[in-house]
Amino acid sequence: MLGCNDEVRVSIAAGAHLAQSMSALRYADLDGHMDLARDPSTGGFAISDGRIVLSDAAGLGVSIDAW
Repeated sequence: MLGCNDEVRVSIAAGAHLAQSMSALRYADLDGHMDLARDPSTGGFAISDGRIVLSDAAGLGVSIDAW
């Protein structure tokens, strides 16, 4: 099991990459970014049918926007 607290999108993307590298992982609860009113990060992944789909962009695929 891999989980998170209330995290910005860049942290969730990093957790999703970690989850994909763990062959024995059964469950990942990586939805903490959904609780935030504002998040300076965009991209990195999409959610489809309750599953995280990682971006094909370089690195974590996340962009940081200035507030």
